Parts: sequence; C-alpha cells; structure tokens
Amino acid sequence: MAASGFRQAIQLMEDFGFYDVVLPFLLVFTLIFATLEKTKILGKESRKYNALIALTISLMFVAATNLVEALNEYLPIVGLVLAIFLGLMLILGLFGVQEGKGVQTLGWILAGVVSIIVGFSYVPRIKWFEGIFESIGDYSTVLVTVAILVAILAWVVKAEEKKT
Repeated sequence: MAASGFRQAIQLMEDFGFYDVVLPFLLVFTLIFATLEKTKILGKESRKYNALIALTISLMFVAATNLVEALNEYLPIVGLVLAIFLGLMLILGLFGVQEGKGVQTLGWILAGVVSIIVGFSYVPRIKWFEGIFESIGDYSTVLVTVAILVAILAWVVKAEEKKT
C-alpha cells in the first residue's frame, strides 16, 4: 500500500510540473552558479551577480520547452552511464586495482570508449536529433574533412605546447 502512495506522490509532482520546470531549473541554476563561482569570471566579490546571471539563464532555459524535453530524455541515460561506471569501479576495486597504479590511463580510455558507445547508441532516440541522422549521409564528406582538420589542429597545438 505504501508503494501506491509513493506513485501517487510522484504523479502529483509530475502534474504540478516538478519534473518539467522545477528540477531542470534547479539543475541549470546550480551548474551555472557553481561554474561562475568557481571560475570567478566576474571577480571575487561577484556572488550576487553570479546568482542573477544563473537565475536569468535558468529561467530562459525552462521557458525553452524543447531544451527541457531534451534534458528530460538525456539525463536518465547519463544516470545509467554513471551507474555502469560505478559498477565498473566497484568490480575493479574488488580485484585490488588502486588509483595511480598504472591502470589509471587504461581506465580513462575504457571510460571514454564506453561513454562514446553508450552515447551514440542513445542519440538516435532523442527527438531533436532525428533530422541530423536523416541527412548525415549527404554531409559525410564534409564531416570527415572537418574532423580531420580539427584533429590536425589539435595535434599542432599540442606539439606547440610541448615545444614551449
């Protein structure tokens, strides 16, 4: 009987707009405010300005319903990926793998590959990406060329950093 009460509470929050307005607002506000506070872009004594900017951007974000829908579709996937990584870290910990013992680079590579695979497997399910995948064949040459140029640029910049 308690589960029924929880389902009713969740349904009430959904009817109230909690998942479509309140939670996206809090998430965007927190991320923007924390980023502004950490980077100190507006100076050391800018807490009220950071809050005002975060508030404005958060309200504008919530007003754009297509962005909220995309966020509501994407965040459960992120939660799933985080749960997978947590499980992977627990398994590695059970086998005695410790941080900084030579496995760290392999772990980051594995995490990146899994993220890319899971991300690309869910991207077609997000509604606002549908048009991209229908026309991607038309632009595949351009996309490959741009990717190669970006890779070359990143390689040149990295080579310049090592020289200096």
